[in-house]
Amino acid sequence: MSLEDIAKAAKSAFEESQLVLPSERIKALRAVRLQLERDKTEILAANVEDLKVCFLFFALPYHMNPSF
Repeated sequence: MSLEDIAKAAKSAFEESQLVLPSERIKALRAVRLQLERDKTEILAANVEDLKVCFLFFALPYHMNPSF
C-alpha cells in the first residue's frame, strides 16, 4: 500500500466517521484508547524489536547492505 493509498483510506475513514453520531464516535474512540492502554506493554515491546531490526539494518556495512 502506497502512502497515497494510505492517505486516501484515512480521508475516507474520516469522512465516514462524520456520519456517525458524536456520542457513538466518542464511545468508539474510548474503546480504542482502553484497548491501547491494555496492550501498551506488548506494543512497546514490539516497537523495541522493530527498532532493533532498523538499527541492525542501517548499522550493517555497505557491502552487506547494498540497498543504499
